[in-house]
Order: sequence, then structure tokens, then C-alpha cells
Amino acid sequence: MAADLFLGLDVGTSSVKSILISVDGGVAAVATAPLSLDTPRPGWAEQDPEAWWDASRTVIRAVVDQRPNARVAAVGVSGQMHSSVFLDKRGAVIRPALLWCDGRTTAECREIETRAGGETQLRNWVCNPALEGFTLPKVLWLRNHEPAAFARLATVLLAKDFVRLRLTGSIATEPSDASGTLMFDPAHMRWSREILDAVDLAPSLLPAVAGSAEVLGQVTKEAAAVTGLAAGTPVVGGGADNACGAAGVGAISPGDAVSSWGTSGTVLAPTAQPRVDPKLRAHTFCHVTPDVWYVIGVVLSAGGAFAWSRRAARCGGGKRATRCRRRDVPSLPPGRADAASGRVPAWRVHRPQSGTLACSSDARRTRGRVLRTARLTHHSPGVGARPRSASADGRRCEERVYSAVAGRCLWPSRDDRQS
Repeated sequence: MAADLFLGLDVGTSSVKSILISVDGGVAAVATAPLSLDTPRPGWAEQDPEAWWDASRTVIRAVVDQRPNARVAAVGVSGQMHSSVFLDKRGAVIRPALLWCDGRTTAECREIETRAGGETQLRNWVCNPALEGFTLPKVLWLRNHEPAAFARLATVLLAKDFVRLRLTGSIATEPSDASGTLMFDPAHMRWSREILDAVDLAPSLLPAVAGSAEVLGQVTKEAAAVTGLAAGTPVVGGGADNACGAAGVGAISPGDAVSSWGTSGTVLAPTAQPRVDPKLRAHTFCHVTPDVWYVIGVVLSAGGAFAWSRRAARCGGGKRATRCRRRDVPSLPPGRADAASGRVPAWRVHRPQSGTLACSSDARRTRGRVLRTARLTHHSPGVGARPRSASADGRRCEERVYSAVAGRCLWPSRDDRQS
């Protein structure tokens, strides 16, 4: 009989991935299932939690089938942070999950700051500022905008914890993921009763918290039937994707650091105690290893912007790049240039010695719409340069649109410049 293997499952934003590894770290099998992201409105980002479970079943079955004689000794789960799963008292999904990259909750962030009494209290209570990506603003958004759905709300879970629920029937989480909810106190390793009281939310909405390496449930007979795992297989707490990724490359001790680039981009550094940026520019979360924390800086549109640029340009890089001509610019009324931020993809237009033209858009925008509405930001080595509006309406201009993927000029073409 083959040696025992361990199964890792990652519930990402663009895909769910599984891996079987041996005790010494050798890879025995891998599988991936893609996920789609819904943007019903500009700035919104949602996914169906049941799609995570469907994809998880698929990739677990795929790796188990590749090693039919092996025994899976245990399962570990990681996943995208912050994304809110709203469940009713029967454990049914109430509505699509609001993802970490969803930006609809600005008003709720201000509400949290006001109710808490300012950022100083947030720093003391939860070590982090109120930002749209965190989970708490999403819960308040549900209460403010979908009261009927909020009235059904019994449990708030995170992505990987929802998949563990479907695997084991157990409702639980662990500190590294709980840290990103804005409802958990990373310094004292507990749910923050102070912030929950301030925003008038019941602690009963939140799951029990246990260690990342602790067994939080066993695979049920029902889950075993659809995944190929043996009933009773232990499933541990796991961790947030960034923390698990850092642990995977050995960044678990103070003095280590790791930079990663997925849908978002991060720089992470472990610390021996919870260290909080006085200006709350970086986040402070619990690591997956005991008595270790980390500070992390994040940009939300890293790989996501790269993939969007590739799709919008319809180019494959190099010689396959497609030039954008005037006919690609639709007859649309002039659009308002959206504020440039890390939350939206951006194309860039080079203007020698004068500035940078960044076409700000949401993930649903087409190539033509990108060319139609743009925003001119003077080049600055720092942050906070003052933007000016500019319109790339297809008329003759000296700017050239570059694709971050192709690394070459896409528009105007030589023929367009001569016309």
C-alpha cells in the first residue's frame, strides 16, 4: 500500500487548486478548477460560495483518482481572505459572497469609524483600519441595503471555512483568516466584543476560533461520496492564503519577508508580537504558526489587472499583440474619468516629459471603452499626484497606448498617425 499523503486545498479568486503531497514534501498529484467572478455593477465583485464547493469537489476527486491506492491522512484548507459568506440557520447561502476586491462599502467604512470613535479605537480594538475589503463593512452593507437578507443571517463565514463546512459539517475558523474580518482582535486572539458592540452585531454570527493546525472536523459520509476522500478524514483549520503562502516558502520567523503576486499583490513580514502601523498603512494579522503575527502591504489589482489588460487588448503578447485603431473606439458619450486607485485595472499611455495617461476602468470594460475615457496623471515618483481629465476619443494625438502584457505600442498605429 502506498504511503500516506496529505491533501491541500486552496480556494482562490480565479480558481480552486488541490495538491497531494508526501510526508517529505514531494508532489504526488495536482488539479485546478477555474472560477468566474461576477461584477453586477462597477466596483462590485461577487462569487457564489456553492461554486467554490463544486470546484473543490472536482479538484479533490481529481487528485484522489490520480493516486487510487494512497490514503489521505489529513486535509488542510487555505483561501482568499475577507470574502463574506452569509448563511441562514440551515446553513444555506443567502446571497452571493461579497469578495475582498468589492468596493461598494465606503459608506459602511465611515459608519464603522464613527461608531468606533475614530481610527485610534480601531487600532486598539482590531489593529486595522476600516477598509472596503474587510468583512465587517460587508455585513453592515447587507444590513443597510438588503434588510430582508440580513434578517435571515445566522452565520458569517470566510471562503475556506465555508468549504470546510461542506466537507465536515463543522462551523469554525482560525486566527489568520479571522484577523482580516475587522471583527477579530489579533493582539489578544479573540473576537472583539468592543467593535461588535459598537456596530450592534451579535457575537453569535461568528464561528468558533481554533488553531490553524488543529483538527476542526472530519469528512462526512456525504462529502466522502462526492470527493473520494474516506469518511472521517481529519480536516485542520488551515489558514488565509497569504499566511499559508508565506509558510509554504518558509517565511514564518521575524526577519523573513515574502512578496507574492496573484490576483492581488502583497509584501509580508512576520513579527514576534503584533506590531501595528501608527498610521494604519499596513495591515496586522495573525500568522498560521503559533505566537507569530505579520504586517502586510497589499495592492488589489496586480495579477487581476494583468489578466484584464490581456483580455481587453485581445492580445497574446509579442508578435500576437493586436493594434488598437480608431475603429476600436466606440461612439459613446464622453465618460467621467474614474479616480485612479489600486482597485481597478489600468492601461497606460506614455507622454514623453509630460506625464502618464492611465485609463481607469472596472473589470467589465472593453478595449474601446478604455480608449474612450482616460485620466491623465502627471508623472511623480511619489503618491498623490494630482490628476487631470483627458479624453482619448480617437482623434490624432501623440500619446501611445501600451499593453502591460504585450510590452509594445497598441494605439495609434502607424496608419492612424499618418491619417
